[in-house]
Amino acid sequence: MGRNGQPIIEQHGWLRHLPGEDCLRAQTFAVVRHKAMDGGDLFWNYAYVVGGGKLQSEKIHEPSAARLVFERHHLKGAKEHGFHQLLGHMDLHHTPGR
Repeated sequence: MGRNGQPIIEQHGWLRHLPGEDCLRAQTFAVVRHKAMDGGDLFWNYAYVVGGGKLQSEKIHEPSAARLVFERHHLKGAKEHGFHQLLGHMDLHHTPGR
C-alpha cells in the first residue's frame, strides 16, 4: 500500500554503483520502483537503501532479498517514530541546556 492507502505496484532489485572518483569500490544498493496501481502516477517513483548486510552477500541476485531490506528499513523508521513520540511526551526530545 502507498502512503495514501491506495494499492501500488512495486518492483525490487539490486544495483551496484561506483559513487565517485574518490570511492575505491562499488557500493551495492537495494532499489525499489513503485507507482499507483490505478494509473494515477505518470512516472515511476524510485527509492534506494545502501547495502543490505547479510542479505547483500548471501542473496545478491534475488529481488525478494531487496524487498526484505526495505521491510527492515521501514520497521526501523517505525521504531524511531515511536521513540520520538515517547521522548516528546516526556519532554526529552532534546538535550537539557545549561
